[in-house]
Order: sequence, then structure tokens, then C-alpha cells
Amino acid sequence: MSQPNSSSSHGSSLSATEFLTLHRQIASLVKLGLPLEGFLARWNVGGSRRWRKTVQQISEALQQGIPLEEALQRVEKDLAPVYGAVLRLGNRSAQTGAILADIGRFGERAIAIRNQLVASLVYPLVIFLAALGLLAGFLAFIFPVLLESMRDWGADGSGLLRLLEALRAGLPYWVLAGALVPLALFLFWTLLIHRTRILMPDYFVWRLGWFPGVRGIVRSEQVAVFTDLLSLGIQHGVPVDEAVRLAGTILGDRTWREEANRLADAIGAQNWSAALAKDYSRIPAGVRLTIVHGITSPRLADSLKSLAEQWGNRCQRRMQVFRTVTVPLAIIIPSVIIVLGIIFIFGWPWWSLLLKMAEFRP
Repeated sequence: MSQPNSSSSHGSSLSATEFLTLHRQIASLVKLGLPLEGFLARWNVGGSRRWRKTVQQISEALQQGIPLEEALQRVEKDLAPVYGAVLRLGNRSAQTGAILADIGRFGERAIAIRNQLVASLVYPLVIFLAALGLLAGFLAFIFPVLLESMRDWGADGSGLLRLLEALRAGLPYWVLAGALVPLALFLFWTLLIHRTRILMPDYFVWRLGWFPGVRGIVRSEQVAVFTDLLSLGIQHGVPVDEAVRLAGTILGDRTWREEANRLADAIGAQNWSAALAKDYSRIPAGVRLTIVHGITSPRLADSLKSLAEQWGNRCQRRMQVFRTVTVPLAIIIPSVIIVLGIIFIFGWPWWSLLLKMAEFRP
């Protein structure tokens, strides 16, 4: 395979959403049995100039006889191994369109999770910046007047008030840093998760897996896609060990690929104890049991298809919890903490002054 040329280097700047749109078009054309090199160019409407130029480049490469895998490598080399495995399994099973649709499903889920996470973090960030501005205004204009009154009444001895005095002394420095650092980190993180690499499960988990519930969604979707791809391959005559190997590679996750290769080697050697070992972290025991006990059965593909649907339903349930519970809590809890903190900081000096005034006896 030749290396991408310099004229195509701009293609790597496609966003994840743009690449997923390209992927859907390719999947649709393949499922319809239409020639990519001709119809991809005709569908090249709308979108950004970068998008149109990239699609034109892929179409021209295909017209020159360059394989799809290499043409896509010119667009995003990180995803080229995934497409290579797709084409190998697709060629063996004559189900390239269905396989493309399967891995596209993960991409759609990844984009949806990414968008919801960004939205859930924007609101606390806006509230934090607004609270920071209110605190700065309070310390700059109201607190000095209030502090004089508190000193007159002898109510300026608390540690919080001394802290507020110290914050007022360094006001220009910490306000600027407090506003710019979180904003810069958020923008940088947002830039990273809009790149095409976010469509690779291992990179996706690395960038977004810290958020509660995300890892469970991704793992369930991976198992569903892996099992469905395995079912497709076996149903269309691909040997079980080769189907396992290719399905693991298609997921674009290093650990999945390594475990799939190990399971494929065990199946090829008929080493069933190794296939059912407990040290697999990605491929569930239920999937491996189904393969081992059904490897001679003509209904193995159907059994795997049923398992894929079960894992897909599990992913849907986790996604529903993520949308309706986790994301709202991620918005509400930090926002409430920030608001309560501001109320406490604003109210404490007044409360201290009122207590001192209440103690006064003429």
C-alpha cells in the first residue's frame, strides 16, 4: 500500500461528524451495489468546502483504480486498518454493506455521547464563569465597604474574612487564571473529541471514559457489534476462527484485537480450555461459551445474532439511563454546588455583621 501523498494531507482535518457522514454514504452505496467511484461524486452536495474536496479526492482515487482502503487512508490513516478488516470480512461474506452499517452504528453512538457530554459540561462552565465574575465584583466593590463596617463592630476576625481579604489583594491574577484555564482546557478537550479518531473505541474511551456510564455503553456496543459481525461472517461461510479475528480487528481497539486473535488461535487449535479462560476482559464468557458449544451446530450464527440483539438492548438501556439520569445530574450537581458556594461567600460577611450587631447593648 502506498503512502498518502502530500496533496491529500488536508483530509486528516475532517471532523468525526464529517467522516461519519462520509461513512454512511459509502455504506449506503455498497448496500445498494452501486459503484462508489461514480455515485460518491454525485452525492457530493452540501457540507463544508473541506468535506466536498475530500469526497472528490476519494472519488478520483477510486476512478484511478486505487482500493477503497487506500483511498480512505488518504482521508484518515488512523481508521484505515478498520476499513481493511471490513473489506476482508466483507469480501469473504459478501456482506460489506451490512458490516459498514454495524461499525457506523458505533460511530453514531459515539457522536451522540460526545454531544451530550459537551452540552452537560457547558452549563456548569458558564455558571462557574458567571459566579467568578460575581465574586470578583463583590470583592472589588462591595466587600471593602462591608469590611469597614465589620471592623467598626469587631466582626472581622473569622478565617473566611481573612481569606476574602487575601483574595481581594490578588484579585487581578486569580480571576484571570480562574477564567482562562478552565475555558482553555474545555476548548482543547472539545477540539480533541471532534477529530475522527474519536470514532475509534479505544481512543473514545480514553478521552470520554472518565465520565460515569460511558465505559459501560461503549463496552456493550462493542460486544453487540463484535457478535453481530461474527454472526454475519459465519452465516456466509467464513471459518469461525477467521471471523473472530476479523471481527476483533474491525472494532479498532487494540485490546479487542489481541483478545480476538487469542480466541481465534484457541479455536483453530481446538483448545477449548484456553478459549474459555477467565482472563478475557473484552469478549464476554457468554459469547465464548456460545462459540465453543455451538461451533459444530448449523445454528451458531443464529445464536450469535440473538446474543448481539441482547447486548444491543443492554446498550440501549444504558444509553437511556445516561441521557435521562447521568447527564442531568452532571448539569445540576456542579451548578448547585457553585451557586451554594457563592451564596455562602456573599452571605457570610453579612451574617457575621448581623450577629455582632445583635450582641450590642447600648
